[in-house]
Amino acid sequence: MLHRRTLLGVAAASAVAAPSLRVRAARTGDAAGEPDMSAESGVMRFRVDRDGSEMGTHELRFERAGHGRIKVAIDIDLAVKFGPFTVFRYTHHNRTVWSEGRILYLSTRTDDDGEVYEVEAERRDDDKLAVATKRGESAVAPADILPTTYWMTATTEQDRLLNTQKGGVASVTLASLGQREQKVPGGRVTATGYKMTGDVAAHIWYDPDGRWVGLSFDGRGKRVTYTLVHRSGFLPTSPVLADHA
Repeated sequence: MLHRRTLLGVAAASAVAAPSLRVRAARTGDAAGEPDMSAESGVMRFRVDRDGSEMGTHELRFERAGHGRIKVAIDIDLAVKFGPFTVFRYTHHNRTVWSEGRILYLSTRTDDDGEVYEVEAERRDDDKLAVATKRGESAVAPADILPTTYWMTATTEQDRLLNTQKGGVASVTLASLGQREQKVPGGRVTATGYKMTGDVAAHIWYDPDGRWVGLSFDGRGKRVTYTLVHRSGFLPTSPVLADHA
């Protein structure tokens, strides 16, 4: 089981030339700013609670970028307060470009209560994924690996995931939790749940269309839960576009 710090970064490693830890705006079409070829876009936003008290938000923005590519921007902003004082703060920013159902480029920056992590991954010419971290670590990951971002229903079929906070490969096992009623914008749905164990421990929920609608895990002895509060527009369940599958 990962430490509480790693789980919140999930909430979301070789002898190759490591890619630069600078976001390549030219390669990604400035994924962190205005999209360059957007045909469709969508937003999914979760409220994050810790032991019943709101602690922040987790937002995902999707963009159909042309040439069979999908751009995904993820921003997490969490804080634990005691009265007027902030006793813990966590931010995570993730920009990923998908092409042909695989990561073409990924760049993340995490500030875990003052401890900063950066990860950058780029698909090489041999179709492997070169991963580098701010701390000088580098590795080669499988080209088809999925990251710890959970919006893809294929996450439930994986036994390894790319840790988007620290850059390592997490070994995981998933088992069914059955179905339950899950609150979503505009009502409730019957969601299917999965229990993830191993290097990441969490419960993940998907609606009948395969879209991510819930998450929960233990963070420092308190239960952290995600409630979907907004979703609209282009919301893929796979990095493979239907018209390019």
